Amino acid sequence: AALVRSPFAPTDLAATIAGNTVQLAWKDPGDTSEFELEFGFAPGQRAGSARLGRATSVAIPGVSPGVYYVRVKA
Repeated sequence: AALVRSPFAPTDLAATIAGNTVQLAWKDPGDTSEFELEFGFAPGQRAGSARLGRATSVAIPGVSPGVYYVRVKA
């Protein structure tokens, strides 16, 4: 039997905005095989997601003005 545990959560999520592009970056906790970005338009809502592999940042072009909620999962 193999013992499997959840990875630690990514830390220090930061967002910067340039025009209509949002750049997100975070720190790898060191025990992660891939990251997934979830986003929504209200707390707790999931409107979509994207698997990001091992990348610790992503640029998202063409973002309309508004309030977005994001979560990066390991």
